[in-house]
Amino acid sequence: MSKERPVVGFVVGEIMDEFSEQLCTGIIKAARNDDVDIVVIPVNYIYRDMTGVSDIYEYQYTTSAKYINKDSIDVLIVAGDPIGCYTTRDRLVEFLEQFRDIPMFLVATRIEGYYDISFDNRGGIVDGLRYLMDELKCRKICLFSGPDENSDVRERREVYLEMMRERGLKVEERMIVKGNLSVNCESQAEQILDLNPDAEAIFCVNDNTAICLYDVMEKRGLIPGRDIKIMGYDNTIRGARLEPSLCSVDADPIELGKGAYLLAKKTLKGGNLSSMTLPTTFILRDSFGRFSEKVRYDEETVLDESSINKIFDKVFYRYKNVEEYDDSKLREKFREIMNAAIRCIKSGKWNLGTEEKLVRNIEQFFKLQALSYTDTDEFIDYVEGIRVASRRYFKDIKTSGKINDFIMAVLKNAMHYIKGSYSRTEKEMNSVVNSLKTLVKESMSFRDGNDQSYASIVSGLEWMNIKNAYVYIFDKPVTHLYGEDFELPDTVRMKVAMVDGNVKQIPFAEQTISTADIFRNPKMKDAPYNSVLLPIYFEETVYGCVLCDLTKMVHKNGEFMDNQFGAAARVIDLLKINSMIQQQLEENLTVMRKRDVELDRISRNDAAAGILDRRSFMDVAANMIKNNRELGRESIFIYSDMNNLKIINERLGQEEGDRAIREAGRIIAESIGSYGVVGRMGGDEYAALYYGNESIERLNLELIGRFSEYNKFSDKDYNITMSNGFFRISADSLMKLDDIVAEARQDLFVAKENKDTKILK
Repeated sequence: MSKERPVVGFVVGEIMDEFSEQLCTGIIKAARNDDVDIVVIPVNYIYRDMTGVSDIYEYQYTTSAKYINKDSIDVLIVAGDPIGCYTTRDRLVEFLEQFRDIPMFLVATRIEGYYDISFDNRGGIVDGLRYLMDELKCRKICLFSGPDENSDVRERREVYLEMMRERGLKVEERMIVKGNLSVNCESQAEQILDLNPDAEAIFCVNDNTAICLYDVMEKRGLIPGRDIKIMGYDNTIRGARLEPSLCSVDADPIELGKGAYLLAKKTLKGGNLSSMTLPTTFILRDSFGRFSEKVRYDEETVLDESSINKIFDKVFYRYKNVEEYDDSKLREKFREIMNAAIRCIKSGKWNLGTEEKLVRNIEQFFKLQALSYTDTDEFIDYVEGIRVASRRYFKDIKTSGKINDFIMAVLKNAMHYIKGSYSRTEKEMNSVVNSLKTLVKESMSFRDGNDQSYASIVSGLEWMNIKNAYVYIFDKPVTHLYGEDFELPDTVRMKVAMVDGNVKQIPFAEQTISTADIFRNPKMKDAPYNSVLLPIYFEETVYGCVLCDLTKMVHKNGEFMDNQFGAAARVIDLLKINSMIQQQLEENLTVMRKRDVELDRISRNDAAAGILDRRSFMDVAANMIKNNRELGRESIFIYSDMNNLKIINERLGQEEGDRAIREAGRIIAESIGSYGVVGRMGGDEYAALYYGNESIERLNLELIGRFSEYNKFSDKDYNITMSNGFFRISADSLMKLDDIVAEARQDLFVAKENKDTKILK
């Protein structure tokens, strides 16, 4: 269908990443007065090796990219390096090529053949390195770098090398260590410290890397600024709040986002695209050493009324994120206070009336939560600069003492409000935790697998400040394995629409729409709309997607919310399947009879493979445990579950699934040999009792090895893999067999968290 408003798509990494949040903020702020829809599409990390990743199904976020096409998106902005930081440059380009028929440009990324808007990776870095070299006389400056495929990393490394060459400073191979640009690069942080015990300073190519380095240094008893000077890049809020505060290069992602939207707007109006570069500034803080004894704001600056706006932007640097929407007009109040203070200081006159008026205005300024937008160190340095500057105008000891007492009272009051800000943050976090608990409870308590279930979970999103949300579900869930290309269905069903807080369940006959129309269709909000698209998935299964308001709470908790949508979809789907099965059984009892015949056939095959059915196994195992106890012999109980039999059945058919079940039982029986007994507990689950001399570790390796050997020589298109749980039964154990089974199954659940998901060869 044709869209009344143009849609600007923005592909980012993690929606909960601070850099992504600020980019989105900039785009949305720049577009606030235009008749345009903004759709943010987080794909997390493309072509990422999921080995060792806590959420091995995170790759499902890449499926969201399939909704992007020339019919759904008018202009596309892509944060290339953030989404491609775990892959090669060639694979990133391969990903971008699928959007070639859409007007597109990159943000924070430089790739030949593509227009981009990026930061100047030279100015701020040069100033910071010069300060280290000239002011602090550092000579051994190391580089905590990142992936070579990242264009920003490459440019920042080149500036570092150029500056070291310019000063005649030697750079050894051990002085440059590559991290992954995240706060989870402890091993690389350990490495750079181990290889360079004499390092005087370390330049980290982004603040996340520096934050990780701080943690590792703390464990070693090292203090940034005292033992090693640390410099970051990005000037994140988290970096500024570190102790000691992090020196960084201010590359404002909000300004980058604003510039990106202006390029998109130019494109929508038919203008020609061109690349843009934004300047950067070095921010000096305490990770270069304590500066309390050194005044960073001189008299000329603090007493210059024309510099008040510039100082406000530097001290209250976070306020620009909200200034256009804030009714408190903090900038005007700060200007009023400082104009009065400067005039008072320059006049050399200080009286009780002046002091009381300043106290009232400053108190009002603090009550408006001004300090929540500040760099605390910068604020303290600024106040100290005012105190020092006032000495020249108030020379008598009595008045000078009053001024000093007044300024100390201001600082004390400021700390009180900062502490109160932390307290409010803690209360807000507790409220969020309670809301998350409620969301989990509601998403797992459905009784029926119908559309009303989706409506109930959407109704519970008020705490996320979401007033508009649209749930799209596929007619049939799609199994998407890691490494496979995702095939998006041509149509989806809009199950629920929440518009301006009003939740409506869509009648079945009106649900079907083209996937190209999910960003704009008649049932959606009429006004310009800022949204985020999140996939609805549970493990290997993708159920659809949800399009909802992009709020600050979504930036803080969006992935958790999305996980609950996935869990809810899973429960709803299982309830639906269960309902269908019950209906089928009630309609035709012959279905059960046919299934009984099939189970009997499989049971006979089990016997042929040398394993017992559940009842026989439990009887034999109980007697065997009793005999082992009488003989003073330990044994090991094993509970095994086939990984992803469901996928084999769906992709290759029930017959092939039954064959896999038989082969799995045979391989387990061969692994146990004559030192125990094996049984099929039902479905794709097996149990074994082993009383040989092997340890649990050796038994597990034996099982894994036999299945690996089988898969290597099998002519089938799939692998058979198992997850195994173990429980050691001591020689004098009096545990009941049911309890032993439960212990082994519990261990199996742990093993399944790291199961092998590579089923198809």
